[in-house]
Amino acid sequence: RHSALFSFRSKDLKRGTPHPRGRGRQPVPITWHTTLLAFVGANGEGPLPWVERDYTPVSTARDWERGTVDLLVKVYADGLATSWLKAVPVGAEVWLSKPVKTLDVPALVADGGRAFRPASVLLLLAGTGCVALPQILAHRDPMTKLSISTPKRDQLKVPVDVVLSCREDDPLLVEDVAAWCAEEGDAAGLRNATVLVTPEGAGPPQFDAAAKAADAVLAASPNAAVVRARLDGALLREAYARMPQPCRVVVSGPDGFNAACRSALLDLVDDADDVTILAA
Repeated sequence: RHSALFSFRSKDLKRGTPHPRGRGRQPVPITWHTTLLAFVGANGEGPLPWVERDYTPVSTARDWERGTVDLLVKVYADGLATSWLKAVPVGAEVWLSKPVKTLDVPALVADGGRAFRPASVLLLLAGTGCVALPQILAHRDPMTKLSISTPKRDQLKVPVDVVLSCREDDPLLVEDVAAWCAEEGDAAGLRNATVLVTPEGAGPPQFDAAAKAADAVLAASPNAAVVRARLDGALLREAYARMPQPCRVVVSGPDGFNAACRSALLDLVDDADDVTILAA
């Protein structure tokens, strides 16, 4: 009710690639984002008539190289960029930056973090922070998903579990989660998924169409569970206890969710640098 997939196409040959290669260069596995330039007119963020917002695409680097990109965006009635984006007519010109690195793979850290090759990955995601999920999972099979060849040591062929929190009226990526849970083999998508469903958000819906309820989508997935609750210490301890060590924990969501996860994880992880925090 509050989020939508915005699809863009480009013929600009200078749009770049998340994985530069050729002329002796090997592609470096990363997750990435792009910056949207929104022409909102006069605003309180500065003297210029536009604002910048970073978005992590849910489409792949291969799609970007072919000239397409999909952004999953939650639209806020008072959001400068998102309300502008919702009003942009189909076919209008929109400016996106060249790809920018978010995290190194397989360590899943930004520059300066403690890098190690994890034996497992636990993803704690909320709202549009879920966009980190498809990008990370693409590196379980980079040749097929990204059309890049990377050494096996740099591929995420380790158990990946996710705890995904979404609102009752905004269940994001749950159909994809069901598909990832059904995959098999060493490049399988998700080992386990827990979807936390919280009450509907305040404010009127931005869109008329509504996705299927998370319960209905995940009912046939034996390695997925739907829980009507918010993430708490007990649930987090249970999820973390299942993970082979060393485990990389990636947190991505609104500021309040990120802060709560960081505080709870301090009692679980041996080193705070084992946790990567991303803004949604």
